[in-house]
Amino acid sequence: MDNYEKPLLDLLQDKDNPGANQLSVTGGDGVFHVQIADGQMNWRQAFNPNGPHDIVQVWLSDQGFAAPRNWTWAIDDTIALVRYYYQHGTPNPDYDWL
Repeated sequence: MDNYEKPLLDLLQDKDNPGANQLSVTGGDGVFHVQIADGQMNWRQAFNPNGPHDIVQVWLSDQGFAAPRNWTWAIDDTIALVRYYYQHGTPNPDYDWL
């Protein structure tokens, strides 16, 4: 994914109910933010409680998006988060969610 040109990926469980039961990934160039919405559209974000808190740019163009580094992931972790959600439809329990 390119963190400049529309760096978004959404996995929807129900195409007729966007914003609910979905995983969203934003970012690129090795920095990704992952969040999940439940059936009531309550969003939770994967985070590393022991990670650094400096702010990193996740999305560089348009409106842009920045987040604390401990709320972002490298590609290997992002793939693990996406793969688990794709296979199970729930957040990966190996990661912390807030």
